[in-house]
Amino acid sequence: MSTSAGSPADTVNRGDLAPVPGVPRGGDLPLRERKKLRTRRALADAALRLFTERGFEATTLDQVVGAVEVSKRTFFRNFSCKEEAVLTGETELWGEFVTALADRDLCGMLLTAVGDTLLDTVRSIVEISGDDQWWDRYLRERRLLADTPTLRAYGMVFCANVQREIVSQVGARLGLGPAGDLRLRLLVDQVVVAWRCATEDWITAGGADGAEGVHARLAQALAALPTSLALTAAECTAGVP
Repeated sequence: MSTSAGSPADTVNRGDLAPVPGVPRGGDLPLRERKKLRTRRALADAALRLFTERGFEATTLDQVVGAVEVSKRTFFRNFSCKEEAVLTGETELWGEFVTALADRDLCGMLLTAVGDTLLDTVRSIVEISGDDQWWDRYLRERRLLADTPTLRAYGMVFCANVQREIVSQVGARLGLGPAGDLRLRLLVDQVVVAWRCATEDWITAGGADGAEGVHARLAQALAALPTSLALTAAECTAGVP
């Protein structure tokens, strides 16, 4: 897909999309790397601002790099395409989740292990990123995504790749085959659906309470998963909570 009008150099192969390893820790980096990190964040901020003001399709890559006064080469050292630049919140959060899940003991209920890891990531992402405005930015990203078909398509592919990575990681640790167990795939799908429901409700509420607002809604959604699978039509008609 072209990421700036008519420029084949700005094309991304969506089949190659994958989550980033996590949030770069500025305090752990030497000066040169901290400068690179500041440039990356400046590009992401400029992309979100310009796409929100002018529209994703109407904003060229030249305008994004011009706002930060860097070259296209610098942009592509940080991002593969415009879509990735503006949805850094998604890649950061899920990258951190995948890293944290790799460090968690897998014992007992897998749904609990995976769900608790995501809940912990929600609580820790601001501290990890060093950005007090992280959830405000994430809210703006999600609103832009909802209004932009191109970004929605990118987000769907990214989500599918994250789910495959989670299944692959957990499956390998449990000694499953490359395709994983059907039950594991369904479990991961359910956690992602719980996340989607929680964040959609949070966005509808105007992003109230930041991380705590997301955490509370996600905890509620995860807790509802087991009973939702056993829900009957009669219970819905009777208004059973």
